[in-house]
Amino acid sequence: MASVRIRFSVADARQRVPTMEVFSHRCQGNPHLSLGGMKGSMFFRAANWMMTAAFLFSVAVQYNDPDPVRWMLIYGLAAVACVLMLLRRLRWYLPAAVGAAALGWAASLVPDVIGKTTLGEMFQSFRMINTVVEEAREMGGLLIVAGWMAVLVAVSKKAGRKTE
Repeated sequence: MASVRIRFSVADARQRVPTMEVFSHRCQGNPHLSLGGMKGSMFFRAANWMMTAAFLFSVAVQYNDPDPVRWMLIYGLAAVACVLMLLRRLRWYLPAAVGAAALGWAASLVPDVIGKTTLGEMFQSFRMINTVVEEAREMGGLLIVAGWMAVLVAVSKKAGRKTE
């Protein structure tokens, strides 16, 4: 029986195994394989489209609200930020400002909401049950805006670092 000797060194392995830089370079043009973040990923784009539709729907249903202008403005600006991200024209400061405004506004509703209603009451009916439930729903919408704007800030800042 013949024996086979295989010589293998660490230097040979380094030459034959592609590095992450090589992998990243090969995948640069493919958004599904790119290591460069979420901006081009199919999942993120679908989620951003969904949030755009949700914010535009929220603008449309404010017509019967007692104070529609400020609600249309916050949801409309959130939708604009989403569209700008889809067009790859978003700068981080727009969603940062919208998110900060939404978060501050939601914080102002906390004393009137926390401990005064349940999650079940918020979704029991689509019509207005009482002012506490209405304010809890409003706070929830503002927190959704603030949360998604935080995602857009993170993604747009990461994309900005890549291009600099």
